[in-house]
Amino acid sequence: MRVRPQTPSRRLLTLGLTALGLASLGVLWLWSPASEAHYEPVQLRTHTAPEPSAGPAQALPMASATPASPTAPAPSAFTNWLQQQSVLRGTELDGGWGLVANGELQPSLALRRRFDYLLQLQGQRKLDEIGAYLRELAGQELSAANTERVMTVWQRYLQLQQTRFRNKVNPQDLSTLAPALTEQQEARRRLLGPAWAHAFYGEEESQAATLIQASAETGGKPTAATDLIDRSRLDAAALSRLQEEDAAQARWQARLKAAAAQIQRLRQDKQLSEIQRQQAIQSLIEQSFEGGERLRARALLGAGGPP
Repeated sequence: MRVRPQTPSRRLLTLGLTALGLASLGVLWLWSPASEAHYEPVQLRTHTAPEPSAGPAQALPMASATPASPTAPAPSAFTNWLQQQSVLRGTELDGGWGLVANGELQPSLALRRRFDYLLQLQGQRKLDEIGAYLRELAGQELSAANTERVMTVWQRYLQLQQTRFRNKVNPQDLSTLAPALTEQQEARRRLLGPAWAHAFYGEEESQAATLIQASAETGGKPTAATDLIDRSRLDAAALSRLQEEDAAQARWQARLKAAAAQIQRLRQDKQLSEIQRQQAIQSLIEQSFEGGERLRARALLGAGGPP
């Protein structure tokens, strides 16, 4: 699933805040256009091996891939549901495994993109079902050892998504970026390990560091995205596009704000069980946002889906 890239003039602020703003309503969660790649759909087979439990973050051993079976397996029931009824129907599998020429699994942003693509199914399926489907995908193309490595990283990535951070990002106050970056970097490296944390978040963290440096040079004054653009140097067409983006951003913020208010009411409703509350929150997100918006909305609203 593809997310429309931003214009270069707005990428600095957005990508910098992206690395930090999972609990903030003031930023969009977008992929950098430089990391976009095309991945072909794959055929799937059922694989019933149990998932490993998540343990302390540590270096993951390399393993070699085995040749794929020449016989194409029949699609599983989950695959049929995904292609015909899920929010991902009509889309291509995003991301990749990060394999190198000798069949070793290497840390890569492509694997995070695959995780995030499948996590858009939250609200329609439980995380253990999504994880089983990921194992099915990996078992189609990877050796048993590499499949286990993928599932280990998956479990640690889920732990990271469920982490609550003390330092929040205020998009109107860039001085909040540095402590948030430090806290999140520590959690990423602790749970994923340095190599996987760098592969998953290195680009975003670099953008955030650049924004922090720019803030320091301006004395830490609050800076809006439009303040970073010299509108006097734009021609009429560019100015019109910028105004359209500003209007779209304002509409997005309004939708997020409305959803946040409703989610807050659901969380405070003592008549709901935890399961009912999570189901209501996911239903709200399904109704309020479309397609690729849902992943960003869940992250920004702190509504990661049912456990």
